[in-house]
Amino acid sequence: MKHIVMAAALAGIAFNATAAITASVTGSVNNLPSLVVDGAVPVETTSWTADENLWWIGQEGEGGVVVTLDFGDLFSVEQLTVSFDNNDSYQIDYSVDGSAWGGLWFVGASAGNVGVFPGGMDTLSSDPLSGEYTGDGFTPVVARYLRAYAVDGDGMYSIGEIQATLAPVPEPGSMALLLSGLFVIGAVVRRSV
Repeated sequence: MKHIVMAAALAGIAFNATAAITASVTGSVNNLPSLVVDGAVPVETTSWTADENLWWIGQEGEGGVVVTLDFGDLFSVEQLTVSFDNNDSYQIDYSVDGSAWGGLWFVGASAGNVGVFPGGMDTLSSDPLSGEYTGDGFTPVVARYLRAYAVDGDGMYSIGEIQATLAPVPEPGSMALLLSGLFVIGAVVRRSV
């Protein structure tokens, strides 16, 4: 019984992880980058220039305004919930090292449930179980960084929030420890049968 408790405790340690997400921005914006990771999703139809949003004019693409999130370590990015200005298109990319980027999720203009009128901020999700699901998602990826930027629209852009559902990525040593713990549990159960 002691072996089972010890193996279960080791398994819990192997998968215990938290992310301290920080946000930075390149380009000229209004308001603080930290607003996009503060946990507060703006109410839908809120003005794109509201105080709770990071907003800018012009500066599209990778050479324009780019908001970068740093998780502090590698995680599996499982789902995303975002708040964007509803009539613009945005791209979200991922990276393990901050220099090589791959496309993760494209959110097209008017992809959510906020129409042109009254317009404003729209909440969108890649999670099919969410009421804000856009109808498309992505396969989970391992990343330390995410970046978001506008790709086209009316030239007036805004990001209210980017929330990532993260899962820990076990280190090889932790995985070996977990597997050895499971082996011990199997041996104890087999012996007691």
